[in-house]
Amino acid sequence: MPMNDTNIRVKFKKAISLNYVNFQSKIELDPEISTLTKDLAVVYKLWRCTHLSLEFQAATTITTGSQPRYAINYIPALEATSALALNIEDYEGPAVGFWQANRGHPYRYTVPSNVLNAMPYNWYETKSNSPDLSDRVQGMLLSTCDFEEDQQTALLTIVFEFQTLEDPDFLASLATSPPTDTNRPGPRTAAVESRLIGEDKQSYEVIHTPLVHRSSSRRRN
Repeated sequence: MPMNDTNIRVKFKKAISLNYVNFQSKIELDPEISTLTKDLAVVYKLWRCTHLSLEFQAATTITTGSQPRYAINYIPALEATSALALNIEDYEGPAVGFWQANRGHPYRYTVPSNVLNAMPYNWYETKSNSPDLSDRVQGMLLSTCDFEEDQQTALLTIVFEFQTLEDPDFLASLATSPPTDTNRPGPRTAAVESRLIGEDKQSYEVIHTPLVHRSSSRRRN
């Protein structure tokens, strides 16, 4: 069956929380990061993230004395974090960020594009069809703070790209199957999804483009 070479690029913002347990927080970069990308992953086979930034708001009250510190780093194609219990002073590299709780202006953290794209594949799989986590997860955001347990909420700005629609028979089955949750509609096809997103331009920016001069291989040459 010929490959469907229609892709979709989605740029949007959402609030996201870094939950610290034992001084550490981690967020996997995959379609599970938002409801929108999770829904699109149902109907597309491949995905990748091309931009990611976080904006932490300024402190509501400025106080004197020592303030909690936070460090963050993005690691491409990371499959395990069991040996990565780091102190703040251990963070180093081109994608490291640092902020403190007592600040008078917002702090913006952006993953450098050369680090975000330093991955073994052009595209990642939306389904768990491989034993390797790195076939589905592009990387991880790791963070450490001075508190054993804490939570920091930031405004996430992110760009996702999806490629290659699922087989038409599979998409047809999604359209006819009843929803598993009575409070939530069942999965939608890409055409319906893009129409609904396009009706709310303030929330999402969706651009459909044909793939031109792109390798069909997932792995980079």
